[in-house]
Amino acid sequence: MPRKSTANTRPMPTFDLLLDNGKRIKGELYPGLAPESAGNFIELANAGYYDGAQVHHVFPHLLIEIDRTDCKLPYCIRGECELNNYVTGKSGDVTYGSLMMSRSVHYNSGSSGFFIVLSSNPDELKLMQGAYALFGQALEGVQYAHALSMAASDAQGVPDKPVSIKELRVETHGYEYPFEKLSPPQSFFNDTYEEGNNPDQMN
Repeated sequence: MPRKSTANTRPMPTFDLLLDNGKRIKGELYPGLAPESAGNFIELANAGYYDGAQVHHVFPHLLIEIDRTDCKLPYCIRGECELNNYVTGKSGDVTYGSLMMSRSVHYNSGSSGFFIVLSSNPDELKLMQGAYALFGQALEGVQYAHALSMAASDAQGVPDKPVSIKELRVETHGYEYPFEKLSPPQSFFNDTYEEGNNPDQMN
């Protein structure tokens, strides 16, 4: 029977992201910081939801965003960030390689999209801190994500030749990571996620 996770459970769940160009990005998740985001990510990854997802926005030396572009989930999760009056996440510092949940201007509009932080600039990291849910860290292959951030793209950051995710799985070591599915904000299906992903556009 799967074990229930607690904030102090070890080892951390680990993810293995295989790009369609053969490169791998590996890291760990932090359910103690953001249990809703981590639990949702684990469920989607291990159900194969991200297989075929695209790196659909790139911002040089800043971030890459990953999600399915052909559909939206019928639910959202709580925005685990300080701007949404979330306290637990205060102990997590955004750094180069951090995994963070995408969202629109609604704090509780995150569902499946996420981004990998590729900046070491303190001012840029400060803009992200407390504004998005920090739920993991890329530890290996971050250079491949950084290379993708440099791909040719249009003015909105949409790459000319998007790279896809071949497979994304999470090793949970037998633990469960429950989370709550929320009803989407009224304008959810009309929202665009790039509003919330580019720190230069944050409110």
